[in-house]
Amino acid sequence: MSGLVNRPIVQRDISPDQALDSLKLHLENSFTRLEGEKKCAVLFSGGVDSSLAALLTKKYCEDTLLLTARCEGSHDEEVAVRAAKGMSLEIVEVNIDANSLWEALPQVVHSIKTRKRMDVEIAIPFFFAARESRKRGYNLIISGQGPDELFAGYARYEKLMIEQGTEKVEEALWADFSVTDEANIQRDIRAISAHGLETFFPFLDLDFARTALTLPATLNIDPNRKPARKLMFRELAMKLGVPREIAMTPKRATQYSSGTSKMLVESLRANVDTMRGLTKRELQSAIQDFLNNIE
Repeated sequence: MSGLVNRPIVQRDISPDQALDSLKLHLENSFTRLEGEKKCAVLFSGGVDSSLAALLTKKYCEDTLLLTARCEGSHDEEVAVRAAKGMSLEIVEVNIDANSLWEALPQVVHSIKTRKRMDVEIAIPFFFAARESRKRGYNLIISGQGPDELFAGYARYEKLMIEQGTEKVEEALWADFSVTDEANIQRDIRAISAHGLETFFPFLDLDFARTALTLPATLNIDPNRKPARKLMFRELAMKLGVPREIAMTPKRATQYSSGTSKMLVESLRANVDTMRGLTKRELQSAIQDFLNNIE
């Protein structure tokens, strides 16, 4: 899906204002794809990515619904509701507990065509959100995936800059973006399309992605700031209306913020007798073995 065959040339003389103007233009053009859509659901966690996706979706699709699939007590349970309220957007919470996860687990595994534990944990909230979306008559889901690979959102990029410099970060961003379709996007599409829904990834628009990858890493990472990463995207989000509190708050990975990583353990402990007495280390191997053998 990345669609970019050749790596864009980094524009080291571009100013932050020029970068923001170009990013804004291309992102708004990407969202015009939603013109004429009557009902749109947004995968929503309350982080900067999904918040910007929600605001721009609402601009083009009047009936916009935010969907948060999470476990009780998770980070997303509190943050998503607060963020939606702060932007005056309607949100529906989908609870994932040990029983519902256990019942859905075989479907999730078969739909995403991989049994790797991390992929399963990430796909679970998307699967639940898509099922709820279908029940409510929303057949198009908007996903905020992409900014972490385009604007250096992961901690490893900051570490790489400190240890090896900006050019190594820029090389890593291109390498990661080049494989994100196979590594991430196809998994998400499969989890959502299991319920017959279409998915739209506005941040993977070719012009927007190309522009992002021309930015020097110094515009995205500053180890002396907090947050230190994804700085240009956060500025873009605020320029387009995302409240500063949301735009500048770091967020954990989906499987941790939604609570599905922890809930998978609880679900298997509750339903698989042989896992109840295992140590933490033994459990890690046992969980992957169980996923490998789901029929």
